[in-house]
Amino acid sequence: MPKVSVVMNCYNGAQYLKGALDSIYAQTFSDWEIIFWDNASTDDSAQIVQSYDARVKYFKGSGYEVLGLVRNKAVAQARGEYIAFLDCDDLWLPDKLEKQLELFAADTVLVYSNYIVKDLIANLDYLAHNPKKAFYSGAVTRQLCKKNFIGFQTAIVSRAALGKLDFIFDKELVYAADYDLYIRLSLLGNFAYTRQALVIYRKHKANFTNSRRYIMAHDFSYFLNKYKTILDKRALSGIANSYVDCVRRDLRKAGFKLMPAFLNLGFSLRRILLSFVFLLFTEEQLYSLKGKFESYGVLNYFLKLFYGIRPLKKMDKAIIEETLRQK
Repeated sequence: MPKVSVVMNCYNGAQYLKGALDSIYAQTFSDWEIIFWDNASTDDSAQIVQSYDARVKYFKGSGYEVLGLVRNKAVAQARGEYIAFLDCDDLWLPDKLEKQLELFAADTVLVYSNYIVKDLIANLDYLAHNPKKAFYSGAVTRQLCKKNFIGFQTAIVSRAALGKLDFIFDKELVYAADYDLYIRLSLLGNFAYTRQALVIYRKHKANFTNSRRYIMAHDFSYFLNKYKTILDKRALSGIANSYVDCVRRDLRKAGFKLMPAFLNLGFSLRRILLSFVFLLFTEEQLYSLKGKFESYGVLNYFLKLFYGIRPLKKMDKAIIEETLRQK
């Protein structure tokens, strides 16, 4: 029986699939299996997967199904003591499994890490979380409700903890089924983390988050109803703020400016400033100004102010580029 089952769900992911699979085979920890669930792909995904050895267990659905449902089917086939997840367009760095498995204790239900965003839309590489700011460990429910700080590709979950849940992924959720899983797991035990970035998340226009962003508001609305008798008001307020943020984005995308600006107002000076900026510019227009800010030497300030991100240092970026070349 393998120590770790790596769950991969795929729908027409051939473009990046080989790199994702190779990043698992390159792990310094080798006691693993891959549970690969093909969600009725019509591209070359099946041929790519089946070219690997017997450590890949290939399954294919008869027709396309919602992601939460097929993830449940994939996890049901897993035999490992721990369950890890990797989407077909992302990459693990070689010591990902080794570093995170070391952090599991008797009361630990989930271990996560920092990760690197390779933004192919804006041509930027940056850390998802600033290492100087605290991550959260132990009982994290309230912090988690305020903001989902766990990258899906970084999570490793105890199979024993999953067995205590009525279900794993909520099939009623389309975008935020993983977030919902984290919240329910946080009610069962402790989380642990490493500040080290162990995953490369490739952000592109075909990502589910970017291509179907309008579904996010639905999911957070569902969250509020689902947890209203389970979580305290302070935790629920964090989810409510995320819901408002989704509505604000949807309104702005539809062409409204004054209403989303009003929804963004609060006691934060940064939020007030952003409200006025987005009255004048769309998010796409701001991204288009990146080149000008770069030429003026204030790109990092611009990105930190508006998006809270900081591009990678040249040395870190060189490591990432080398990893990508190997895939």
